[in-house]
Amino acid sequence: MKKMKPRPYQQDAIDAVIMHVKKRLSPCLIECATGSGKSLIVAELAEFFSKVAPTKRVLCIAPSKELVEQNFERYTVDYGNPASIYCASAGKKCLRSQVIFASPQSALKSIDKIAHMGISAIIIDEAHGITPSLLKIIDGVLNYEIAGRKANEKCRIVGMTATPYRMNTGYIYAIDATEEEEIHHDETKAVDPFFSKLLYRITAGELVEEGFLTKPEIGDSEDNYDTSGLELNRMGKFDDKQVAEVFQKSTKTEKIVNEIAQRSQDKMGVMIFASTISHAEEIAGLLPQGQSEVVTGKTKRKDREAIINNFKAKQFKFLVNVSVLTTGFDCSHVDLVAVLRATESAMLFQQIIGRGLRLDENKPFVSILDYAENIERHELQEDIFTPQIKAKPKPGEGVEIEVTCPACGAHSVKKKRNEMTYAGLAHDAFGNFLISGTEKAIAWEDGEPVLWEGETLTMQVLDPTTMDEFGDCGFKEIPVPAHYSRRCSNPEAYVLSGKPIRCEHRYSAKVCPDCHADNDIAARHCVECKVRLVDPNEKLTEKAGQAGIIAMGETRTVHCLSAKYEPYVGGGGKHSIKATYNTEIGAIVAWHTSRQHWIFNRLAEANGIVRSQIDDAIDAQYSQCAFWTVAPHQIKVKKSEGQNGYAKFEVKQVEFLEEQVG
Repeated sequence: MKKMKPRPYQQDAIDAVIMHVKKRLSPCLIECATGSGKSLIVAELAEFFSKVAPTKRVLCIAPSKELVEQNFERYTVDYGNPASIYCASAGKKCLRSQVIFASPQSALKSIDKIAHMGISAIIIDEAHGITPSLLKIIDGVLNYEIAGRKANEKCRIVGMTATPYRMNTGYIYAIDATEEEEIHHDETKAVDPFFSKLLYRITAGELVEEGFLTKPEIGDSEDNYDTSGLELNRMGKFDDKQVAEVFQKSTKTEKIVNEIAQRSQDKMGVMIFASTISHAEEIAGLLPQGQSEVVTGKTKRKDREAIINNFKAKQFKFLVNVSVLTTGFDCSHVDLVAVLRATESAMLFQQIIGRGLRLDENKPFVSILDYAENIERHELQEDIFTPQIKAKPKPGEGVEIEVTCPACGAHSVKKKRNEMTYAGLAHDAFGNFLISGTEKAIAWEDGEPVLWEGETLTMQVLDPTTMDEFGDCGFKEIPVPAHYSRRCSNPEAYVLSGKPIRCEHRYSAKVCPDCHADNDIAARHCVECKVRLVDPNEKLTEKAGQAGIIAMGETRTVHCLSAKYEPYVGGGGKHSIKATYNTEIGAIVAWHTSRQHWIFNRLAEANGIVRSQIDDAIDAQYSQCAFWTVAPHQIKVKKSEGQNGYAKFEVKQVEFLEEQVG
């Protein structure tokens, strides 16, 4: 059997891993967008490790039965290699073959038996879910002893994911080796990352540009659930009661579902992500009769498989699910994704979007309808594929403080900030930091100060109450809270008509530019006047755009007048192009490497080099770029902060006029 040939980016990812594991034992990671074909990469790497160490096993772990079976099928059917499945939910627990595809739960229960066989490599699919169970599996393999000697101490760990980050802890890798220079993430980006290096990255945006994924189109919804009141608990999850209040039996649900049904008239397959089981059942009851099914965590395995198979066979249009089909579910004809739940993390929202990105005939694009303010919550307005990742350092000793609400006087315990910026600063009774040197103790216990007063530490923020007709506004000073809480937690601040009313004081607020009311920091619409809230910074960004300035973090398409290309070889011997684009807003310098081979291909083709020549000798073609004269008509560029605070430009798209390349 002739095995499948990897695509160029798949081969680049495979080569990067092989180069790393030949020299190092440290765990490595590759980032491949949903729909990029990670199962083929798993198969190639499993085959590589099995040949390198023919007497040892290769353990391939995936978080769900569906993914275990998908990766197994790729390796056995498409590649013609023998393999075993060790997954209780799949009804198979076999360790006979050299390559084993397993679920974490099943592998953990038999980890001693598996480790005893000798493991050359552990390949982890959906590696962002680096759970305690996975860590126990890895530890059980690496530290398994036979006759007082560690049998698997040279085992390689390889992870792959479309979303290499986790809520609160940030990136799951310490070093980004995909750039010209390796970027070492600090605690603002990564907290205790498991993987040492990210070796390769191919984003969904790049795959869309290359024609390997379907283009998403974000639809404007007429109505949305108000999720501004949702708060994360200590586990990093939205409170169940709050979720139920927002989504279950909401007056908005019927209107939203009717809108989905209307927009789905010419669609092939619709996936709807609900917030709770009751919410999902309510949604299904409002959809056209006989055209919907519901899948939840409580759906029996056989029933779930039947529903999924019928959906893939297009026997019904609407598949409503609750938290079970966010990863590992592939159905190419899905051309509308409706999100009727709030996601705690950007990672989960990215995974949900990915369910509709796979190519299918008669599918020019996939519609994304967000009814729960996820795009705003995760700051994806500019680029839906590129969330802003921030990490919260792990709490240390003494991280909880007692805070007195300045509005109602209620006492509550809050989680204290522990960023290095505020290290050693005292706080007052209202939970605000004090300027060092101004504080004095006003209460003592056992010879130690327990309460301080002094000059409050403040920060400057834009003041929308001063905004003029041009969008300019002044600044105001506000206290810096010593804790993370967004509002007072007193549930009975006062009583109105016999009903207890919650305190409305907000430690952090978004001020409405029209009526100046205080709203939750994540609010989308003002609670008083219902106007759509726009961050004042966005106003300034808009004004900057009118002046021809690209703001930090902004993605923008600009006209290109000419371009200069220079070949460059980095210290590691990697070839790249330094491209200087002379645009309507000035010169923009960008670096094009093999990671952005799709840009290189477009530039090369426009300058008379055919694709076959590029594929045959890509490194050699870099030297020819100095003779290129044809520049793109326009480029789509994103500005971000690079190392040492310098601006960095990343080209997302290049467009040529037909007469340029004709």
